[in-house]
Amino acid sequence: MKNLFLSIFILCNVCFTYAQNLKFNLQKAEVGFYFHGDKVNGSLSGLTADIQINLSDLTQTKVKGAVDVTTIKTGISMRDKHLISSDFFDAKAHPKMTFVSKAIEVKDDILYIEGLLTIKATTRKETFQLSIKDGEIVFTGRINTADYDVMTKKNRAKTEVDITINIPTV
Repeated sequence: MKNLFLSIFILCNVCFTYAQNLKFNLQKAEVGFYFHGDKVNGSLSGLTADIQINLSDLTQTKVKGAVDVTTIKTGISMRDKHLISSDFFDAKAHPKMTFVSKAIEVKDDILYIEGLLTIKATTRKETFQLSIKDGEIVFTGRINTADYDVMTKKNRAKTEVDITINIPTV
């Protein structure tokens, strides 16, 4: 009986240790967005990230990441070129969008990550929801392009962008 308990204890510790060291496949990560104003889906690539998920205390989770603005894809190459121009993202001067977590909150079994998102020369607090499911972590959130001087419209709702980032675990 002692051996059974010892085996269960060792197995639990091995599983717990493994879970604490989640590894991610950034090459297969998908960064997607939906721009409400023009009803456009798109994607970005070139994600780099340092993600440390502490499963024993989720509030200690840390996320830092960046994506290459020049990789924007909306399905229309002329629009993509225009988006990286100085009229919108100004990719020559600001080639990356970055995010650094500052606070983590678990509310109703949902993990919320608040951090600083930088697009162009503007840095603002934003909150993303994080879930871990089906062998990947998923970040979701909504931002407003007008807050980052990317696109402004009289109707703020038309400058909202839903963001979804899927990162498979290894």
